[in-house]
Amino acid sequence: MPAYDCVLALDVIEHIDDDHQAVRDLVRLLNPSGRVIISVPALPELYSEFDAVQGYRRRYTGQSLRSCVEGAGLIVEDILWWGQWMVQPLRARKRHGRGQPGDTSVDPRNDSIKYGRDS
Repeated sequence: MPAYDCVLALDVIEHIDDDHQAVRDLVRLLNPSGRVIISVPALPELYSEFDAVQGYRRRYTGQSLRSCVEGAGLIVEDILWWGQWMVQPLRARKRHGRGQPGDTSVDPRNDSIKYGRDS
């Protein structure tokens, strides 16, 4: 089997029923000093219809991702969160619900989030 210096799994393991086995399989592709870079959706409380439609099985906390990676025998060097700016709009949308499946509109009378810059 070939061995690689780096393996990327960008928005992959959340789609797999056994994510722990998937990460163990990624490790098998590495050189002894190789690295794995994994990107996953965060915050299980934000799981929504959109996630289900995309085929997500789960969202992760820092601890749940760390557990998955360390369980595969890897050492976690860093966990970064790049989508923090999206949390407030996603929480508001989830809190206010939506009319019908697939409806992306937001009722402005219920929307407590201000978008844009102050004048």
